[in-house]
Amino acid sequence: MTNFLIQLPGYLAFIFLAISLLVNNDIKFRWINSMGGLCFVFYGILINAFPIILTNAVLFSINIFFLVKIYRRQEKFDLVEFTNDAVLVPKFLAFYRKDIQAYFPDFIMPDKPGDIKFLVLRDIVVANILLPRLMKTAMLL
Repeated sequence: MTNFLIQLPGYLAFIFLAISLLVNNDIKFRWINSMGGLCFVFYGILINAFPIILTNAVLFSINIFFLVKIYRRQEKFDLVEFTNDAVLVPKFLAFYRKDIQAYFPDFIMPDKPGDIKFLVLRDIVVANILLPRLMKTAMLL
């Protein structure tokens, strides 16, 4: 039983590291991988294995460095109005056609005069298209 308790942090580390490689989100990857690294550090201390401690302490530090960098990152958002003759918009729509069809199967780009259309920019990169509809009547809530 004592042998199993010594090996438990190693098995937990293995599980955390394996799961971290399956996620496709950078923040989740860093957090789960950090937990695995900490478990391996603890396991290395229990079995007195300095290479395991050193390797995983360094990997843990790298994960924390990138997590701090991610959480401190500030993104700038902006709206840019566009018209039907904008060159970038058809390329954006063609690139994301499958996603648009999956989530908005009836989507049609409005092209009536007076339609308001915006590109949503995140750090000067097109992130989305905003197509607000103006209502003819006002509602009071």
